[in-house]
Amino acid sequence: MQFCFFASVAVLGALVWVAGNLQVFLAPNEPLRRGILVVEGWVSADTLASAVEIYQHGDYVKLVATGGPIPETWARFVEFDSYADLAVHLLVDLGLSPKETVPVGSVAAPTGRTYANAVAVRKWLQESELGIVTLDIVSEGFHGRRSWYVYRRALPSDFEVGIISARPLGYEVRAWWTTSAGAKTAIGELLGLVYAVCCLDEREIEALSSC
Repeated sequence: MQFCFFASVAVLGALVWVAGNLQVFLAPNEPLRRGILVVEGWVSADTLASAVEIYQHGDYVKLVATGGPIPETWARFVEFDSYADLAVHLLVDLGLSPKETVPVGSVAAPTGRTYANAVAVRKWLQESELGIVTLDIVSEGFHGRRSWYVYRRALPSDFEVGIISARPLGYEVRAWWTTSAGAKTAIGELLGLVYAVCCLDEREIEALSSC
């Protein structure tokens, strides 16, 4: 009986620790505030608005929006070919000039879409000849850690990569366990990160991106 009590306390303590620290791990904020600002094209309009504000208050030279093709099931509702194009359209509506924004579309990868976006950004940086090796990524909520990891993996080792995890819609990051949306997102993003670390097939995505 005494063992069960202490085991229960230990499990409860572990759960409390996870609840308090998982949000710090999965939604990091370590921006560099210079170079290129990259925003993931799938994020909400609120996050795109935050990206505009971050861009305007930082030492950035371009705001790059990433994203692959919009699925056929949604394509008939929008006039854009990719999430990157759609995001840039919204960024301009939010006050940026077309000269400040760049859509960088990626290939339709069956898995590893974030890695495909990172590869597209790498290729664009190499072709742009800007000579910039510093960038910040604007992601959303618990996707931040995965984006940060994947971009650092895809870009050359001399690149500095910062991360900004914007506040998501649908759940509160600091109290993620209090809603089903928060719990599902936290678990899903944690599993997604494990997959990216252990099972991501870089060669397949690199091959698709070179076509």
